[in-house]
Amino acid sequence: MKIISLANQKGGCGKSTIALNLAMNFASRGKRVILLDTDPQQSCVETLERRSEKPIKVIPIFSDIHLEVQSYQDTTDYVVIDTPPHDGATMASTVICSDLVIIPVQDSPLDIRSTKITVDLVKEAQEINKTLKVYFLLSRIQPKTIRAKELAELLFTTYGIQIL
Repeated sequence: MKIISLANQKGGCGKSTIALNLAMNFASRGKRVILLDTDPQQSCVETLERRSEKPIKVIPIFSDIHLEVQSYQDTTDYVVIDTPPHDGATMASTVICSDLVIIPVQDSPLDIRSTKITVDLVKEAQEINKTLKVYFLLSRIQPKTIRAKELAELLFTTYGIQIL
Protein backbone atom coordinates (compact mmCIF):
# COMPACT_ATOMS: atom_id res chain seq x y z
CA MET A 1 0.00 0.00 0.00
CA LYS A 2 1.24 3.48 -0.90
CA ILE A 3 0.12 6.56 1.01
CA ILE A 4 0.09 9.81 -0.95
CA SER A 5 -0.76 13.11 0.71
CA LEU A 6 -1.56 16.44 -0.87
CA ALA A 7 -0.32 19.09 1.53
CA ASN A 8 0.09 22.84 1.59
CA GLN A 9 -0.94 25.14 4.40
CA LYS A 10 -2.10 27.57 1.72
CA GLY A 11 -5.76 27.18 0.80
CA GLY A 12 -6.98 27.28 -2.78
CA CYS A 13 -3.84 25.81 -4.32
CA GLY A 14 -5.57 22.74 -5.78
CA LYS A 15 -5.07 20.05 -3.12
CA SER A 16 -8.63 18.68 -3.23
CA THR A 17 -8.88 18.72 -7.03
CA ILE A 18 -5.53 16.97 -7.40
CA ALA A 19 -6.40 14.42 -4.69
CA LEU A 20 -9.68 13.59 -6.44
CA ASN A 21 -8.06 13.31 -9.87
CA LEU A 22 -5.22 11.17 -8.56
CA ALA A 23 -7.56 8.80 -6.73
CA MET A 24 -9.89 8.54 -9.74
CA ASN A 25 -6.92 7.85 -12.03
CA PHE A 26 -5.72 4.99 -9.83
CA ALA A 27 -9.25 3.56 -9.67
CA SER A 28 -9.63 3.78 -13.47
CA ARG A 29 -6.53 1.59 -13.74
CA GLY A 30 -8.06 -1.08 -11.53
CA LYS A 31 -6.29 -0.11 -8.31
CA ARG A 32 -7.99 -0.34 -4.92
CA VAL A 33 -8.15 3.24 -3.63
CA ILE A 34 -9.30 4.98 -0.47
CA LEU A 35 -9.50 8.79 -0.39
CA LEU A 36 -9.25 10.29 3.09
CA ASP A 37 -10.63 13.83 3.33
CA THR A 38 -9.08 15.53 6.38
CA ASP A 39 -10.10 19.01 5.25
CA PRO A 40 -13.03 20.46 7.28
CA GLN A 41 -14.41 21.89 4.01
CA GLN A 42 -14.94 18.26 2.89
CA SER A 43 -14.57 19.13 -0.81
CA CYS A 44 -13.69 15.55 -1.79
CA VAL A 45 -16.59 14.06 0.18
CA GLU A 46 -19.10 16.53 -1.27
CA THR A 47 -17.85 16.10 -4.83
CA LEU A 48 -18.09 12.32 -4.75
CA GLU A 49 -21.45 12.28 -2.93
CA ARG A 50 -22.99 14.06 -5.93
CA ARG A 51 -21.86 11.34 -8.33
CA SER A 52 -24.23 8.48 -9.12
CA GLU A 53 -21.36 6.02 -9.51
CA LYS A 54 -18.76 5.88 -6.77
CA PRO A 55 -15.52 4.39 -8.16
CA ILE A 56 -13.62 5.16 -4.97
CA LYS A 57 -14.42 5.20 -1.30
CA VAL A 58 -14.00 8.61 0.33
CA ILE A 59 -13.86 8.90 4.10
CA PRO A 60 -14.00 12.08 6.18
CA ILE A 61 -11.50 11.88 9.03
CA PHE A 62 -9.98 14.43 11.40
CA SER A 63 -7.91 12.49 13.91
CA ASP A 64 -5.90 9.27 14.32
CA ILE A 65 -5.06 9.35 10.63
CA HIS A 66 -2.11 6.99 11.03
CA LEU A 67 -4.39 4.38 12.63
CA GLU A 68 -7.03 4.78 9.93
CA VAL A 69 -4.41 4.39 7.20
CA GLN A 70 -3.00 1.21 8.73
CA SER A 71 -6.47 -0.36 8.83
CA TYR A 72 -6.38 -0.51 5.00
CA GLN A 73 -2.97 -2.20 4.77
CA ASP A 74 -4.25 -5.49 3.33
CA THR A 75 -7.19 -4.23 1.29
CA THR A 76 -5.94 -1.13 -0.51
CA ASP A 77 -3.31 -0.32 -3.12
CA TYR A 78 -3.35 3.46 -2.61
CA VAL A 79 -4.51 5.80 0.13
CA VAL A 80 -4.76 9.38 -1.12
CA ILE A 81 -5.11 12.03 1.58
CA ASP A 82 -6.43 15.57 1.12
CA THR A 83 -5.16 17.78 3.94
CA PRO A 84 -6.63 20.95 5.45
CA PRO A 85 -5.39 24.41 4.44
CA HIS A 86 -3.48 25.11 7.62
CA ASP A 87 -0.46 23.86 9.47
CA GLY A 88 -1.56 21.72 12.38
CA ALA A 89 -1.69 18.32 14.02
CA THR A 90 -3.82 16.79 11.25
CA MET A 91 -1.38 17.80 8.54
CA ALA A 92 1.64 16.72 10.62
CA SER A 93 0.11 13.31 11.35
CA THR A 94 -0.77 12.85 7.70
CA VAL A 95 2.66 13.82 6.41
CA ILE A 96 4.53 11.56 8.85
CA CYS A 97 2.58 8.44 7.82
CA SER A 98 2.91 9.14 4.07
CA ASP A 99 5.17 7.55 1.48
CA LEU A 100 4.87 10.59 -0.78
CA VAL A 101 3.85 14.19 -0.15
CA ILE A 102 2.84 16.33 -3.11
CA ILE A 103 2.85 20.08 -2.47
CA PRO A 104 0.71 21.93 -5.03
CA VAL A 105 2.02 25.44 -5.74
CA GLN A 106 0.50 28.21 -7.84
CA ASP A 107 2.47 30.91 -9.60
CA SER A 108 2.11 33.75 -7.12
CA PRO A 109 4.55 35.32 -4.66
CA LEU A 110 2.16 34.60 -1.77
CA ASP A 111 1.91 30.91 -2.70
CA ILE A 112 5.67 30.56 -3.07
CA ARG A 113 6.38 32.25 0.29
CA SER A 114 3.65 30.44 2.23
CA THR A 115 4.88 27.09 0.94
CA LYS A 116 7.87 27.40 3.30
CA ILE A 117 5.71 26.41 6.28
CA THR A 118 4.70 23.17 4.58
CA VAL A 119 8.24 22.45 3.40
CA ASP A 120 9.53 22.91 6.97
CA LEU A 121 6.87 20.51 8.27
CA VAL A 122 7.77 17.91 5.64
CA LYS A 123 11.49 18.21 6.39
CA GLU A 124 10.76 17.64 10.10
CA ALA A 125 8.67 14.60 9.16
CA GLN A 126 11.57 13.25 7.09
CA GLU A 127 13.61 13.12 10.30
CA ILE A 128 11.07 10.56 11.59
CA ASN A 129 10.04 8.90 8.32
CA LYS A 130 13.36 8.45 6.51
CA THR A 131 11.73 7.08 3.32
CA LEU A 132 9.28 9.99 2.88
CA LYS A 133 9.51 11.54 -0.58
CA VAL A 134 8.31 15.05 -1.44
CA TYR A 135 7.68 16.86 -4.71
CA PHE A 136 6.10 20.11 -5.82
CA LEU A 137 3.31 20.06 -8.38
CA LEU A 138 2.72 23.26 -10.31
CA SER A 139 -0.96 24.12 -10.15
CA ARG A 140 -2.90 26.35 -12.54
CA ILE A 141 0.05 27.04 -14.78
CA GLN A 142 0.60 25.87 -18.33
CA PRO A 143 3.27 23.16 -18.37
CA LYS A 144 6.23 23.36 -20.74
CA THR A 145 6.20 27.16 -20.77
CA ILE A 146 9.12 29.41 -19.97
CA ARG A 147 7.29 30.60 -16.83
CA ALA A 148 6.71 27.02 -15.63
CA LYS A 149 10.41 26.29 -16.09
CA GLU A 150 11.35 29.48 -14.22
CA LEU A 151 8.99 28.62 -11.36
CA ALA A 152 10.36 25.07 -11.13
CA GLU A 153 13.90 26.44 -10.96
CA LEU A 154 12.91 29.02 -8.32
CA LEU A 155 11.25 26.38 -6.14
CA PHE A 156 14.20 24.00 -6.45
CA THR A 157 16.71 26.76 -5.70
CA THR A 158 14.67 28.01 -2.73
CA TYR A 159 13.61 24.70 -1.19
CA GLY A 160 15.70 21.96 -2.81
CA ILE A 161 12.61 20.02 -3.90
CA GLN A 162 11.97 18.77 -7.46
CA ILE A 163 8.80 19.29 -9.49
CA LEU A 164 6.67 16.30 -10.48
